[in-house]
Amino acid sequence: MDEKTTRIGAPFPFMCPTASPSTAVFPPLQIFPNMQNMQQQFHFYQLMQQMVQHQNQQQQQRLSAGASPVNSDQASSRSDTPQSKKLILDEDGCATCSVCTEKVPEAEWNTHIDLEKERLITYITSTKEKRERENTPDQFDQKRKRELELQRIRNNQNKRQTLKRGLARDCLTPFSRQSNDETGSSESPDMKKDDEFFMKCSTCHQPCAYAIVMSSFDRPKCQICFDLVRASVLTSAVCFNLFFGSTEISIIFFKVLSEFLYLKKLKFQRYMSSKPFGYVYDERMLGHECKYDSTMAECPKRMKLIYERIKDDTLLEKALKIEAREADDSEIRLNHPQELIDEIISLNTTEKCEEYCKDKEILWTCENTNEAARVAIGGSIELVKAAVENKIHNGFAIVRPPGHHSYGNVPQGYCIFNNVAIAAKYAIEKLDVKKVAIVDFDYHAGNGTFQSVKDEPRIHFTSFHGHHYGSFWPFSREYDYATNNPNTLFVPLNGTLNSEGDFVSVFHHVVLPMLRQFEPELILISAGFDSGYYDIMMEFGQGVKAHGYGHMARLCNEICPGKTIAILEGGYHPYNYTESASMMVRGLLNHPLPKLTIPARISGSLLETMWNIVNHHSKWYPKLGERLKMMGNQQKNLGLAPFVFNQTLFLGAKMRKMYDDVKKNRIVRTREWFPEMTPEQVAICKQKIDDYKKEYVFDSKHPDPSEEQLISQCVWDEAARSDAFIQATPFATFLIQEFNDFVAGKRENMMICDRELYTEAVEKGVLSFHEPIITT
Repeated sequence: MDEKTTRIGAPFPFMCPTASPSTAVFPPLQIFPNMQNMQQQFHFYQLMQQMVQHQNQQQQQRLSAGASPVNSDQASSRSDTPQSKKLILDEDGCATCSVCTEKVPEAEWNTHIDLEKERLITYITSTKEKRERENTPDQFDQKRKRELELQRIRNNQNKRQTLKRGLARDCLTPFSRQSNDETGSSESPDMKKDDEFFMKCSTCHQPCAYAIVMSSFDRPKCQICFDLVRASVLTSAVCFNLFFGSTEISIIFFKVLSEFLYLKKLKFQRYMSSKPFGYVYDERMLGHECKYDSTMAECPKRMKLIYERIKDDTLLEKALKIEAREADDSEIRLNHPQELIDEIISLNTTEKCEEYCKDKEILWTCENTNEAARVAIGGSIELVKAAVENKIHNGFAIVRPPGHHSYGNVPQGYCIFNNVAIAAKYAIEKLDVKKVAIVDFDYHAGNGTFQSVKDEPRIHFTSFHGHHYGSFWPFSREYDYATNNPNTLFVPLNGTLNSEGDFVSVFHHVVLPMLRQFEPELILISAGFDSGYYDIMMEFGQGVKAHGYGHMARLCNEICPGKTIAILEGGYHPYNYTESASMMVRGLLNHPLPKLTIPARISGSLLETMWNIVNHHSKWYPKLGERLKMMGNQQKNLGLAPFVFNQTLFLGAKMRKMYDDVKKNRIVRTREWFPEMTPEQVAICKQKIDDYKKEYVFDSKHPDPSEEQLISQCVWDEAARSDAFIQATPFATFLIQEFNDFVAGKRENMMICDRELYTEAVEKGVLSFHEPIITT
């Protein structure tokens, strides 16, 4: 059979049912290149079978109406050339084919696919209405009223069906759109200014290069997942007329207008950016300052320098300052018991503050801690409230003390109350937000946030954090990738200096697919910048350059436009955290960002982690299951061995036990946990940061990597295994050696463990010497 195609643009001419239909075979896969697997083709054939049944029903309706059947033999006898015909109206409102001159029954008009159909039918209907009004106006009015009532009922039914399918808004009628031939853009007159745009399919979230419509009664469907696609993003089409016996099927493949999608996105961003950016800054939080140790890295100047930097960068010129307030006890109790609240209130002298911290991990307090912590919570809540009420477009809470390590009755890691967890729970409990996602890219695990929300199915938690096979604080296997909660994603970092390209790649591979399936209404970012390139851990830290934070914030904003709130956590080198905070705010504002290069290969240690993550979470997230299959097929096609999923190494058990014993005996070292950086080290960090800033090339367009590019990053071969080992070994070895040296008496102090207090406790018999991790 010969393939016949007619390329048509807007408006589409009528397809005359009485003229000879085209004889066509099933369109080749090149027409819809994304439909490459059997499951997608099976769904397509299912739709075709439904269309056959539908066309048979239409044929029966024509027969019952007295029209003669149309089959392939009769049609071919009329004409040998398939053509697209137009209908000509006569004075009586009858339609005649412009080529074969045969009259087309009114019952068959609705089988034609045409952008002008509505105008034509409106003209005929209005002519008949005019005649009916002249003859029997009362009967006409009653008839018209009944028709309008039936139409209203049908519309309500369609709305309920659409909402049931999970679409955010009703899809528009496929052909009710206007075109602009000069710009190539199109927009439905029904689409309001604040309608959400579909850069990708509303269900499968794949780029809809093509959409399918099976008949004039159908709406365009994504050719990947067959969910409905907005008509306002459709452009030129290819029409195929298929024959199954005597039944003809018309299938039209619409090309999705990428230029329009980009213009629509810009229009949406302009509309959202018309709302001011929100921020919180209150100098009452500067009063939280350690009076008994001037070496504390978490100090008031962090907050002040960040505020001054983003203000100097003119990022707050049109922003709205949200006034902070002190949170009350009921708000704090959303995440913490009254016992902890009372303990913090009672800390009214420096002596009490230091004594209180002797059984806490990495915690200091002062007389002003209670006020500052309440203002941090209240400011975060007010910023979230402003976003939910559409008063602002995204926001940044410049608050301290930080909060993501605190949970229940356990303040730790510089954190008193958990700001982000309380804000998330407040949004759900008080603001009627259905789902909240928290994304934490601080270098230290958001262990407090995890413990606070792990049993809450309405909150999704993602944490990038240093793990180093458990040798890094908090020394727990619980923060490896193998979580037992589908709403928790841990990205444990076992290697050092993973780049911003590595982080953003993991976003595309794992974080974004999970968040799209979760469908949050609000995203809270735990914005810790100590994973930045050359923060105080230097070469033993991570390698995220400042603009990487901007791109991660931008991607979060794509999931929840205008409803993305960043809350300050860690970051301890001023040159790093000020630059990083400024770039993150640029991302939240949709301002141009320096270009980010997606690496051809993800770093070895992070690639190993990502394979494990995709495999572990694929049981809950079908999209990750598809990606795992594609990654496995790539290994097979390249002749490589399959990735072996093993339980990862854990080195932190003895470290965790020593910390617990030290806390239990209240001999925690409360001062000078980290040595201050030397002037030479400060200069090195500044130079490293200045060097990459010179390479900035700002751009407003940041296209997502293709699926092929993402899959090609995941090759697991000998080079990747070697890279994983080389990247992970030095820092893990350093941490193990530090622990062994302290146990052996070769090191005076180790974070919260003090040599003098430790030895005294052993001599009193209340504590036993701990064994080294590795013995020879």
